[in-house]
Amino acid sequence: MIRILQRDGRPTDLGEAVAHYGRIFKTLHVLTFVDDPAYRREMKAMRNPSTTP
Repeated sequence: MIRILQRDGRPTDLGEAVAHYGRIFKTLHVLTFVDDPAYRREMKAMRNPSTTP
């Protein structure tokens, strides 16, 4: 898979497209995190799971 996405150490057009596609989701996550308090609480709960059942 890596060989398909890179050639001579540089990303191919397909590799660039995959990278840009991933940035879309990262940007949406950051914007939602800033705007939505419930989403922030959910992320905090995932990051700090309770040790008691």
